Amino acid sequence: MALAIFDSWVIVRVGPNEIAFSTPQAAIDIYGASKRGQEVFLKTDLMDFGAGDLGFIWENDPAKRKAVGRKILPAFSTKASKSMEPLLHHYIDLFVERMGALRGNKEGALMNDWLLWLGADMAADLAYNRELHHMRNAKSSDFIETLRGTSFVGTLMQLSKKVPIITLITPIFIPLKVLRRIPAVFQAVEYILAFTTI
Repeated sequence: MALAIFDSWVIVRVGPNEIAFSTPQAAIDIYGASKRGQEVFLKTDLMDFGAGDLGFIWENDPAKRKAVGRKILPAFSTKASKSMEPLLHHYIDLFVERMGALRGNKEGALMNDWLLWLGADMAADLAYNRELHHMRNAKSSDFIETLRGTSFVGTLMQLSKKVPIITLITPIFIPLKVLRRIPAVFQAVEYILAFTTI
């Protein structure tokens, strides 16, 4: 029913300073629009949880994002992509090998887990040159379990920007096992950051 409004309108105001587009042209209009080399449309504060640094993807300030973008641009060159190809082949081959090993298993394989492990293993190795070994060990690490356990809470935190009363109930939904794992996750992140420079 809410989407029916797009039958009449191409652009709909969905909140203060927020609009939604319903056409494929929207991507070009939003991400292609620039003035003096800077984006016209500001990013939403959806991912701003009050920690300060929003990272490259969610940075609201176009000047900051452009400066960081210039620094990381070489990582997305054809040469850089080609150099990562053997790593991708390694993980895809490992995934296929593991699926082959599970072929005769009567219980089958939970593909949600295996695809999450594949993505996490590849992302960690590509971004941080760190092997997480989810697929090798066929089990999730504390990092993955924390991400899974906090995804619903993250959604509630984002929703609380629209409906502030939700902020009061959000802490109730943080699983105890996630709270117990937080120190280990912070320690792992600090270890990664100690060896990572931008």
